[in-house]
Amino acid sequence: MSTSVIQNSELALGEMMRTELNGADKFCAASAFLNSGGLDAVFPAIEGILEGEGEVSIVHGADFRITDPKAIARLVVLKDRYARMTYKVQLGWDLTRSHRFHPKLYFWTADYVSYTSVVGSSNLPFGGLFSNTEVKTVIRGLATDRPIEQCISIFGSLVSRADSIEPDYKFLAKYQELYDHAADAPLGSVLEGDMQALYSELAELIRLPIDDWQPATQLE
Repeated sequence: MSTSVIQNSELALGEMMRTELNGADKFCAASAFLNSGGLDAVFPAIEGILEGEGEVSIVHGADFRITDPKAIARLVVLKDRYARMTYKVQLGWDLTRSHRFHPKLYFWTADYVSYTSVVGSSNLPFGGLFSNTEVKTVIRGLATDRPIEQCISIFGSLVSRADSIEPDYKFLAKYQELYDHAADAPLGSVLEGDMQALYSELAELIRLPIDDWQPATQLE
């Protein structure tokens, strides 16, 4: 097993993924948020894994309403096309508390024996994968090595959380409305009226309570 700590300026996570996901049989990603620019960087490799009858699992957050709806749409379509695609979203309601979905965990394998896992500060937008100042730990080892086992186990717990949403087209349409409204709301402002109604409608779609909530902003 080998472990190294590197920055994007030394080796961008996006470049690593572009290279190493070609020929992979499994790719798993947990990120606080994503956007189309980041997804574009890995999408061809993800499609290649699925077309080759491999597995892809992606779970990301949308708590700050900054995850790109276009990226969600592309992943919803991919999930509908491939049974081996697992796609979940975490969208919290009581965001004044410390329950935000904020992991950055990735791993892949070409043979289910040797794995590469990346844990660090990089989310899945373009900046996180390429241009931001990010620090990450790269672990290469066997599935039986303890750090790899832990990464696989932790990811499994993230993707199987009972409050994870499996997005569909109805959810996507309502999230698009929320995203558009949030773009016009000043950061730090109290969200009420239409915004609160949108949260209520989304809560009904995914059957979550929304008592005593006030959405936080990215400023926090």
